[in-house]
Amino acid sequence: MRCADRYDLRKGSVGFPLAGVEIKITESGSGETMPKGEIGQMGSVAVRGEMTL
Repeated sequence: MRCADRYDLRKGSVGFPLAGVEIKITESGSGETMPKGEIGQMGSVAVRGEMTL
């Protein structure tokens, strides 16, 4: 079995952004940037880069 096949090893992560891609997590209500490493909060994901639509 490959590690990628085990859901428990992948749960809670989408991996690292590719080179040239910026990621920002913001709080749903206020729109403020969430602190790095904050766990368990509801938020929105903003992605910016040359390859995003």
